[in-house]
Amino acid sequence: MSIIQEELEEIKLHVGDIIIQHSSGLIGILIEKFRNFPIGGESTEGIWADIWFWRVQWLKNVDRRVDISQAPFLNETLEEEGLKMSIFIGNIYHHSQSQGKFTEQDHE
Repeated sequence: MSIIQEELEEIKLHVGDIIIQHSSGLIGILIEKFRNFPIGGESTEGIWADIWFWRVQWLKNVDRRVDISQAPFLNETLEEEGLKMSIFIGNIYHHSQSQGKFTEQDHE
């Protein structure tokens, strides 16, 4: 297992966690984890077995100094491994609700 894979496995995402997109300052809340199978492909085997998605409710820009008129569109559905990679590289900040309180997950 590579070092990056180990680091990505350490990132634990839960319903209610807060994410902040670094460049736009937009806040998102993780609402639901789900699988998105292709039509007629509801299978727990093969490539589809490990692909998970998160539904995100994007709220607002917390950094009023950042102009979000030219910000990239933030989808309400994010693939889990892509989200973890964005957290790992620092494009998205992750605040996890752990044991009733929020703590920042720092992976540097």
